[in-house]
Amino acid sequence: MKRVLFIIQFDSFAKTLIPTIKNLIKDDYLCDVVLLKKRFKKGWITDQILALFKQIESNLNAFRQLYQSDAMRMIDHNGYDLIVVGTSNTRLIVSIKNLLKKKSMKSKIASGYVGALLNNDFESFKKGLIRRSESDLI
Repeated sequence: MKRVLFIIQFDSFAKTLIPTIKNLIKDDYLCDVVLLKKRFKKGWITDQILALFKQIESNLNAFRQLYQSDAMRMIDHNGYDLIVVGTSNTRLIVSIKNLLKKKSMKSKIASGYVGALLNNDFESFKKGLIRRSESDLI
């Protein structure tokens, strides 16, 4: 059975990824979801955000609110086939890639770029792509 980890931060990524999570669960994937907490940006995980996950929470293998270091430990211990990074913290992608290399893990990384088309500014678009370039799929 395939294992997928979703690391999500902010409502735009949650709303975008929940339909994908639903479909994977329906196709018998084991899905874990981490709502990524930030030490200095508290408060994004509200009751409204948690309510978005109510319909799928009981079908998830794991549903946690973690800091980045705890999410990295989760990756190290669980051997995911796919790690979906839904956060604007693109340094996390590099950290995950380095962990995978260090531990000789074969996990693939997919990342989203929710704001790719919002600014209509080529330099911002290019910068966002470069930051996500360590992903296997954007």
